Amino acid sequence: MTKTKAVRVSLLPGAVRREAFARASAFRGEFYECLTARRDELFELVDAVLCGTTFDIIGSVGIAILVIVGATVAMDRLPRLRRLAKPVIAVGTMSLTAYVGHFLAQTALSTPAGTGTQQSWLPLIMYVLAAILFAAIWSRFFRRGPLEYLLNAATKPAKHIR
Repeated sequence: MTKTKAVRVSLLPGAVRREAFARASAFRGEFYECLTARRDELFELVDAVLCGTTFDIIGSVGIAILVIVGATVAMDRLPRLRRLAKPVIAVGTMSLTAYVGHFLAQTALSTPAGTGTQQSWLPLIMYVLAAILFAAIWSRFFRRGPLEYLLNAATKPAKHIR
């Protein structure tokens, strides 16, 4: 009697192999139909189990750390990538200014509630491009953003307090 599974299967008569394959194929088809027929219930189950649980949070933090480390290594080893990312890096050096600027622009340019019927990507694209353009120009003349300078000036006296 042979001990390996591959040899045992190859020694089976052709009809038995075809029947086993047909059964496995039928099971796979029924299983797939079950999954697709119950996709809403399965989605709700996965959503309830994974969203906001400890495992989900740990996984999300782990992926975020991996992306940050990967981007840092890529920036360090690829000077051309660093040159291309310079405008985005400039926005990162003045994130408070970018956040407040987006808030003020959205407040000034938004339509009243209920009047807009279309959702458009145009405002978002304009906010992002304006922030990148402002940050790229500002960073050529100053080290920090305008609000970052104000925050630095406001917190400098705190180092003298004991």
